[in-house]
Amino acid sequence: DKGYDGVVLESWSRWAAYGVLDDPELRQLALQFVKQLGEALHSISSKSSTRNHLELIYVIPAPRMEGPNNQDFGPEDLLQLADSVGGFSLMTYDFSGPQNPGPSAPLKWIQYSLTTLLPAKGSASQVHSHMIFLGINFYGNDFLLSKGTYTHFHTLAIEMTKRLFTWPCETERSPMLCWYPVCLKCH
Repeated sequence: DKGYDGVVLESWSRWAAYGVLDDPELRQLALQFVKQLGEALHSISSKSSTRNHLELIYVIPAPRMEGPNNQDFGPEDLLQLADSVGGFSLMTYDFSGPQNPGPSAPLKWIQYSLTTLLPAKGSASQVHSHMIFLGINFYGNDFLLSKGTYTHFHTLAIEMTKRLFTWPCETERSPMLCWYPVCLKCH
């Protein structure tokens, strides 16, 4: 016993990238794997855990605003896994990327993600709302517009202390847009 409380597993986005979630049979096998892993961890007693057994926290990507597709984790998936996992870490960050610069986690997208997973009060999935851990970024993105690339602000900390920048930023290298979380997201 190393004093761990359990495992955080992030596999959904890899399965999406490899096409696993597009095949209904493979998707069911993937969900079954997560379920069995959660049940196996629950069967292991742990002195350090407040629940006296190991937990599985399953990391799930937030759905895109275009509407649900095969690769999204939806309310049915949540219901299927809810009894086997300790919680779901919902990745409500990295909404924008180099091809579409913008905020990392717009509030409307966070709200959309939650209402997509927990559609209506009284619904079966709504009962499990206490199991959702909302992932909020505390970094910003620095988009280099001419190159279509970006860097997280925490990696730019040393460089940024050497110069003063404004919102949006201009540098000697190329025009930039800077996006950073604001306190409004924490209300």
